[in-house]
Amino acid sequence: MITCTFFGHRDVAWEIKERVKDAVIDLITQRGVEMFLVGDSGGFDRLVKSVLTELMPLYNFDLQVILSRIPTVNDSERYNDGTIYVVSDGIESVIPRFRIDFRNKYMLNASDYVIAYVEREYGGAFKYYKMAKRRALTVINLAE
Repeated sequence: MITCTFFGHRDVAWEIKERVKDAVIDLITQRGVEMFLVGDSGGFDRLVKSVLTELMPLYNFDLQVILSRIPTVNDSERYNDGTIYVVSDGIESVIPRFRIDFRNKYMLNASDYVIAYVEREYGGAFKYYKMAKRRALTVINLAE
């Protein structure tokens, strides 16, 4: 299954929503992407999830939100929206402050494409953007 994941800054402007939507549609229609993996940590993740949720009735693809923590009983309403939420294998043995990093590696290892929104050369989004390029994945940086 051809898979795409996303890496972007926590504090992204929602004005880029159309760029994200156009990139996702292109990957589905032109490159055969069937699975999208998105995190649960910041503004870019929320924006991407909203785009993918909008497009699900129009296109045939799967969406998985990869969690950076194990849900509790108190989270039942948060994760009860019809989306598939996944906890990456082994995350329970990771120290909490490293779980986002662990989750991001999990998503990167499962992907063929990366859609990024990276404007600055530091932070987690930049780290995984560079890692994806080193692994020779197809990377689309919407900030360029």
